[in-house]
Amino acid sequence: MIIGTIKETSFFETRTAITPQSAKTLINLGYFVLIEKGCGKTSGFSDNAYRSAGAKIISSATKILSQIDILLLIVLYHMLSHKHCYKFHNEYHQARFFVALVLLHS
Repeated sequence: MIIGTIKETSFFETRTAITPQSAKTLINLGYFVLIEKGCGKTSGFSDNAYRSAGAKIISSATKILSQIDILLLIVLYHMLSHKHCYKFHNEYHQARFFVALVLLHS
């Protein structure tokens, strides 16, 4: 099973849903992990840190979305309105599962 994450698109979001350590944990559990190039930059994680953990760096979100089974993203609680969920559904419909790390407090 392939798990991936892409760059967060909110201009104020600096976190990432998968850290190099969590990527390593997922890989040790038998998953393949795909990370969009530069995804961890605003969180202080380099692409090389992800590579060292065993994740594969992919050049674009579109390529990741076409390959993954599970998409991990950070979604703020206030973004879970019907309108935003519809947007997420349409943008990320290629993933078989969409898992949002829902934060009740930012």
